[in-house]
Amino acid sequence: MGERIMVVPREPVTGPLGYYGAIPVTARDLNDDLFAYAESRPRDDVEHDESYLQVIPYVMLMTGGGMVGARRLGGGNEARLHERYALGFGGHVRWAEGEQHVAPQHVVERAVRHELNEEIGLDLNLTVPPFTHLLLDDTDPVGRVHVGLLARLDLDALLGPDRGRFLRSNEPEKLRLVGISQVFLEHHGDKLEGWARLALHALTVEAVG
Repeated sequence: MGERIMVVPREPVTGPLGYYGAIPVTARDLNDDLFAYAESRPRDDVEHDESYLQVIPYVMLMTGGGMVGARRLGGGNEARLHERYALGFGGHVRWAEGEQHVAPQHVVERAVRHELNEEIGLDLNLTVPPFTHLLLDDTDPVGRVHVGLLARLDLDALLGPDRGRFLRSNEPEKLRLVGISQVFLEHHGDKLEGWARLALHALTVEAVG
């Protein structure tokens, strides 16, 4: 049997029309409008099915001077993202058929811990920060089958000033960690992946507000 992942029907999340943007959400919004409809489906069955959205946590690693992002390299599965910069970490939420009794939000939190441990070596017991936005991008076929859950993790509070000693890419063939500053964005902003642009916009709107 192939991998099973968390999905939600498109209609409760976006309605009949497509949507592009970073949508602010509360924990109650997520419970009522997303997790309440979550289900486990074989990944192969939904990979190109636009009636479902595959749930993907997208966790930004914040620091006092900016954030830690990643350059996606050729070892990753998504060729469209190669040489693009990500501002968040995460992946598909595996939800085995025998785990239907586990609450969706707990499955997502477990997935976040697993992905951050697998990708950059963070502790499996870390406290998962709250999700603040949905990321939706209906401008391309891949975006039309995914929904991002945006969260921000304070690395300074988690690792202290010596965070550079602890962070590493556990998948160097896929990800190269990079420091993201305003100067970096001025030079490489055109190479941000789609969700990175949405996440950055969400931060900008909050800062202005």
